[in-house]
Amino acid sequence: MTEQTPNPTPETVDQEPFIPPGLLLILAGAGVLVAVLVFLTQNTFGVVGIGALALAVVCLVLWGLMAPDQLRSLLTGRTLRYGGLSVIVTIIVIAAMVAIFTFVRGQGIRVDLTQRSTFSLTAESEAAISGIGADPTIPPIRILAFYGSAQAGRRDQDTVLFDSYVRASGGKISYEFYDADRVPTLAQQYGVTRNGQIVVTTPQLDENGQPVVNEQGAIVYDTENAELVSAADQGLLTNAILKVAASGNFRAFFITGENTQSSQMVTLTRALTTQYDWTVREISLVQLSNPQGEFRLNDPNVDGEVIVLPGGSRPLSDQELQILTNYLDAGGALVI
Repeated sequence: MTEQTPNPTPETVDQEPFIPPGLLLILAGAGVLVAVLVFLTQNTFGVVGIGALALAVVCLVLWGLMAPDQLRSLLTGRTLRYGGLSVIVTIIVIAAMVAIFTFVRGQGIRVDLTQRSTFSLTAESEAAISGIGADPTIPPIRILAFYGSAQAGRRDQDTVLFDSYVRASGGKISYEFYDADRVPTLAQQYGVTRNGQIVVTTPQLDENGQPVVNEQGAIVYDTENAELVSAADQGLLTNAILKVAASGNFRAFFITGENTQSSQMVTLTRALTTQYDWTVREISLVQLSNPQGEFRLNDPNVDGEVIVLPGGSRPLSDQELQILTNYLDAGGALVI
């Protein structure tokens, strides 16, 4: 009878790693995805992007250390031979897309694909805003947009429209976001009752025509003549900007005569009165030339005035022509 000698070598049991290698690959892919999104959506590749990229690198290194067989198979097996070309093509396509996006963003190229051109200025608005930017007598205009945290998506959309106003005005128009719930005092000063409303205003001017600055060195903006807009609608915003830009004591004199009434004149009168707060009067030239009258031409105490000749069925008299001549020679404005 033979004796069997026991085997001194114990059986080895494969131990599962504490972190599955597959999970490390998933984390690495997520880190790369976050880094790409940060690069495409942010102006600078900040802490979040760098951290995500570092996480991806660390996870890949740990995966290689914890699963060397998988790494060796990837580098020497059929995956590299048959899938290498696909990987290279994918990398080239991604790199090309990133390069194109970076160039377009750097050049400020934007295309409004909405049906109603919601995020770009119409030709009329752009012409009006460009005129404001080119006029040195118009002060800077500030847009105060009140958006809460629940309106982050709408805020990002409206930023495109605000940027259009900034570009068209050559930088004379600027904007800033506030949360009405966090700055209730500021919201109350401008009559803002909820987030989503927008204020258009200009700096307060001192007696020398210079912006007023508070003790902290910040510009003080006008609260009395500011315009409150219910939403970021292009028509409402453009009208508010034009009204603020032309704030002051402005007068329009419509010269009365035979058959001078028309629907266009009524529409213009209503627009000047309701939208721009102009003083509009239907009056004769003889009344305007009366020194004892309510109004007088070339008044130095008003910010601007214009005479409108809407037509009529009779020619002007010699006296009326002389009044107009004197008015124009003194720098007056006439619309026929």
